[in-house]
Amino acid sequence: MGVARTIGRATGRALDLLGPGYAKAGQILSTRKDILPAEICAGVADAVVRAGDGCGSVARVTREVRPGTGTPYARKTLRPGVRSSLERNLRTLRRGARLVARVPAARGIPVVEMTEDVSMSVASQTDLLRERESLHRLRSMVDAERVRVPEPLDDASSADNLAMEWLEADPRTALAVLDERDREETMTVLVQALLRMIFVHGFFHCDLHPGNWWPTAPGRIAIVDAGFMYELTPTDRWHFIEFFYGMAFGDGEHAFEHMVATAHPDMLPAPDRMAAFREDVVRLVEAQHDAPVDTFDLATFGAELFQVQRRHRFRGDTAFIFPLIALLSIEGQLKEFSPRLDFQEIARRELGRPLLDLRARFALADLRR
Repeated sequence: MGVARTIGRATGRALDLLGPGYAKAGQILSTRKDILPAEICAGVADAVVRAGDGCGSVARVTREVRPGTGTPYARKTLRPGVRSSLERNLRTLRRGARLVARVPAARGIPVVEMTEDVSMSVASQTDLLRERESLHRLRSMVDAERVRVPEPLDDASSADNLAMEWLEADPRTALAVLDERDREETMTVLVQALLRMIFVHGFFHCDLHPGNWWPTAPGRIAIVDAGFMYELTPTDRWHFIEFFYGMAFGDGEHAFEHMVATAHPDMLPAPDRMAAFREDVVRLVEAQHDAPVDTFDLATFGAELFQVQRRHRFRGDTAFIFPLIALLSIEGQLKEFSPRLDFQEIARRELGRPLLDLRARFALADLRR
């Protein structure tokens, strides 16, 4: 094991021991390969990711029964004192970030901004009223014939308790027992659902691990959690779709222009480095487009893209990073259960209508100026 991964694991274990705020921050930190070296992120993930949600560091879900009707439902309940504990943890994290930012080795890494992004994401996961509204939104967005989202029970919910329809996982429809054709059909539905959240609605789930979704039948899935959601502005959604268009069709120049458009001027490379930065991004995008279906790896592409960004001292808007985090959350499952599924082809099909709609919208806005 390399030194960087060892450091990451030690960091992850320390965060998990310090409290729920640190554990949740570690989960999100482990996804930020745009800012930290990939091996450190992997080490943090080794130590923390399973400990966070798996052990219910913020909330726990129980099966309850409605009095009188006997109807089962799910109740998500915050751990006692978790909000105050999280607030203390996050205050300490922010103070620590300000200290770390002064260390010469951290020069070029936006430690304070990164910590603020992580803190906001962690804090939002204790807002069960917000999650209830997110479930309502998801239900209105998805193809109800193929994607089930539990209906929130508004009359039985509160700020500390989220009651919702009980959707039970059936061992007979688990991915591991489905045949190859049924697995591919099911994983296609998952990919399409997430891409439509990002491309069409700009409101999407960032953490679709197997505990947050499961198959209900071949080609049918349930998404049972809405705790870690993110929403793009129309402008950010447009730039991300245009970037993804460039990636899907091998147009590195197009991808580069829209990636750079998301950055704050202070986060751009120095003028004398911009040409080299452009060249590296274009080469990377075109190389991944030429890769065969069975060797395309979004995680590798993302890690290499983030390395290029760090090398040239570039940092895009956080909003641009979260869709990649969301897609990375399902890629490992794709490779395990349906390795021959052509992710890029599905993405090309899903891009069309939302891309045309957004281009027309922004073209009209330009004409009105």
